[in-house]
This record gives sequence, C-alpha cells and structure tokens, in this order.
Amino acid sequence: MEQMDYAINLICGDGYVVDWTAISAVATAVAVIVALWVPAMDRRTRRRERLEAEARASEAISLSLQTVLEIFPKVVDEIKNTNGALIDAPGTNFLYGIEGCHEIIEREALCYQLPKSYMALGLLVSSFARKWCNEIDVRIQTQRNEELKRIIDWREHKFTCHLGEQLHAHATTLRNECAKTRVAYEKSQTPRIVRMYNFCKISLKNENGGRQA
Repeated sequence: MEQMDYAINLICGDGYVVDWTAISAVATAVAVIVALWVPAMDRRTRRRERLEAEARASEAISLSLQTVLEIFPKVVDEIKNTNGALIDAPGTNFLYGIEGCHEIIEREALCYQLPKSYMALGLLVSSFARKWCNEIDVRIQTQRNEELKRIIDWREHKFTCHLGEQLHAHATTLRNECAKTRVAYEKSQTPRIVRMYNFCKISLKNENGGRQA
C-alpha cells in the first residue's frame, strides 16, 4: 500500500487524495463488462463457425442437385414418350438422371449441416433420389423378366413420372434455400460498418422513391 501511495504522489503530486471508492466502482464496472464481453465473443465465434459450415454444406449440396435439375424434366418426358419402356431404348438423359440421383445420395450426410429451417427438405430430396433409383431398378428388372411382364402392367408409369416430378420440384426449392444461405454467409463476412452504410443507403433510396411516387 505504501508503494502504491508513493507511486500516486510521484505521478499526481504530494497531498493528492485517492478516491478508492470511485476506483473500486470503475474496476467493478470493467470486470462486469469483461465478464459479459467474453461470452458474447464466444457466441459470435460459434455463430460464424456455424454459418461457415452451413454455407459449405449448402454449396456442396447445391452442386449435387445440378444434374437432377437440368435432366429430370427430359427424363420424365422420355418415360412418357416410350410408354414406360426403360430397356428398349434408354436415352442418355435417363442414364444421367440416375447418376445425378447417386450424387445427391452420396452427399446426404451434409444435409445434417444445413440450417434447421430446411434440413428436413434436404433429407426429403435425398429420400426421393433413393426412391427413384429403387423404382427404376424394379421397373428394369420387371421388364427383363418375361413372366413378370405377363402378370404386371409394366407400362403403367404414372407413379414413376410423378416421383420424378416431385424430386425435381423439391430439388428446385432446396437449391433456392441453399442460395439464400450462401448469400447470408457472404453478408456476415462484410464488415459491420459497411453493412450499416449499405442499409442506410438502401433506406434513403427507398424513402426518396416513396416521396417521388
């Protein structure tokens, strides 16, 4: 304590009276701020890590959807045009469609890293892709078996086409959700001051547009 008083007198001059109550209050306030700041920083760090993982998963899944999104309308049309026959003249689009489904299935585990708001959608698309592959396999095996062909209406393809259309529709929705996640992550990487500036700029633009109208 004597060393502290000596240092204070040396800096502030002899006779300076230290308000220890005020210093204690300031120290307490600083300790509270630090205690609140550290958990807040941890939460922000975990949030950034979560957003990064979600963005990476959404990017990978979006890439796996490209083949299905591009090919499946043509695949469904081919099945309709051949009246359900899959082994007589399987088109290139049909084969690419199966390959695209396998790409989705291979990345199914990444669906668990998607945001919870559409994680179930990702798993549903993967389930549709698996069901499509199973459906096509059963149809091909049936058409190769003459005995089964005699007892089963193997040309009935409404369910198969409906399954393909549902897969394409849900895959489209999933791709859009993945795109939103990537945009949100990119925005989170922008410095806060820039985001505030952009927000104010857009607000002023909208306000001026409303006045002119």
